[in-house]
Amino acid sequence: SRPAPVIRCGVLPAERILACRIDGCPGICDKAYTARSRVCLPHMQALCTRIDGENRRFCQKCTRFHGVDAFGGSQRTCAAQLLRIQKVNKRPRALKEGESLDGVEGAETLQPEVEQQPLQTVATKRRRATTAPVAAVEATV
Repeated sequence: SRPAPVIRCGVLPAERILACRIDGCPGICDKAYTARSRVCLPHMQALCTRIDGENRRFCQKCTRFHGVDAFGGSQRTCAAQLLRIQKVNKRPRALKEGESLDGVEGAETLQPEVEQQPLQTVATKRRRATTAPVAAVEATV
């Protein structure tokens, strides 16, 4: 279970500021993003934070702390979230002219080719709408 947030109050109740949830940290969460996750900016940006005897890093996508091994290098997003993002972004796309499906993963999920019939257009002559009788219009032309 998560510990209850420590609230440092100013003079007025509207000036309430959340304290960082890391034990012994005097930092305050004054911005909306830091207040939402209750983690101060230095701990968000740190590559390694000692929590409960383990080295952890703050994930910007999950807004949680994970073990350092869940991240690649100095990245600030955990591998699980990166995989989820890649999965969402890998959607079948329409083929451009001249491309083939050879070696494309998931190619069988694309729609089969449908024969396209040529568009049939009917050309009609436009006529000017007039209020005069047809005989009067023909006489003036």
